[in-house]
Amino acid sequence: MACPDNGVRAGRNEFDNSEEQIMRLALKTGSYGIVHIAVATGVAYALTGDLAIALGIGLLEPIVQTVVFAIHERVWEGSPSRQPMLAA
Repeated sequence: MACPDNGVRAGRNEFDNSEEQIMRLALKTGSYGIVHIAVATGVAYALTGDLAIALGIGLLEPIVQTVVFAIHERVWEGSPSRQPMLAA
């Protein structure tokens, strides 16, 4: 069922930088990081059957993915083909 206020509660919006919103974002980010590591470890264990290797992959993969994402963002934002789309 859709929210009658289109997801905006009590005057708050996605750009609200209150301490409560920042804390919520930090907790959500942390919880996603834990889930990501657990999933990566689980998949690696299912593929290798070796817990030590699975833990290594499960911890390394999110770090590598974070670095690659940062590089991707720089390339994406600097791409000449993206500039007209960003200006619109």
